[in-house]
Amino acid sequence: MDGAGPSGFAPGIGEFDEVSFSGLDKFNPGGPLDFFNFASDPEMLADLKVKEIKNARLAMVVMLGLAAQAAVTGEGPVQNWGDHIANPFGCNLFTVLGAGERVATL
Repeated sequence: MDGAGPSGFAPGIGEFDEVSFSGLDKFNPGGPLDFFNFASDPEMLADLKVKEIKNARLAMVVMLGLAAQAAVTGEGPVQNWGDHIANPFGCNLFTVLGAGERVATL
């Protein structure tokens, strides 16, 4: 194999081998793995690549926020959400940050 791509099976296309990827981009090949034919339009593919990077960065920020929330409250996000749903005015951002009984665990 010359590094052009893997052989395998794709739904709707069937079996394919590595020659299906010859001449395509190594990191975003399209070909038999492009089920919705996004790679056929280069402008759309470039736009989708940027959107994927932005969504990945947003997901990393969200995970950082969940980790910070768990560190500050000492509980997981599901427990915090359940407490807030049970008592929205008694358990929210202001009551958590202003409460004396909760101390940051950092």
